[in-house]
Amino acid sequence: MWIHTSRCRTFRYAPTTANACAVELAPSAVGATRLFFDCLVLTVGVERGDLALGAAATQIVRRIATETDAAYIVISGFAQLTSSAERSSTATGLDLLSHIADVLDLLSELTERLEERGERVHLMPFGWHKRSHAEVCGQRVIHLPHATDRTGAEPAETVVANCSVDHDRSRICPRRDSTRHYRFRRSTGRRAM
Repeated sequence: MWIHTSRCRTFRYAPTTANACAVELAPSAVGATRLFFDCLVLTVGVERGDLALGAAATQIVRRIATETDAAYIVISGFAQLTSSAERSSTATGLDLLSHIADVLDLLSELTERLEERGERVHLMPFGWHKRSHAEVCGQRVIHLPHATDRTGAEPAETVVANCSVDHDRSRICPRRDSTRHYRFRRSTGRRAM
């Protein structure tokens, strides 16, 4: 599971058009803008087999929301197709639909767990193209790998990048703290130090 977090002063979005696997949305909600202040915006990429990571993801998101003093958590999710078979036409429609069902279950579980713990949460409609704008204060990318052993231990969090936004220069810059930063080569996906 990949979680991209953005701490935003303001965030607004409006669903515009539906994809093939989009959730049902009231006609009045299409094109309607939702506005959030002082929020944590999550983009969650769910890989096959991530269904068991709901509790670990909840703990990490709650910790980040507390650290950033976010008043609201906004969640957007997508199915991360990781294997070449999943990306090609050889994958069956049933496999893809099963994976999308797991993604929807995990996003719902994450939302419910956060709400049970007193967080204010908004789940963006799955499968919709959106028009959005954010005034971002800082960002993190977190990878939650599958459990590494079969003892039932919780997976460890790996912070891939921890950034803040330089509004004067309109670019994202690495924070100068104890977090280790990596650059990624676009062509190979491997990290470079």
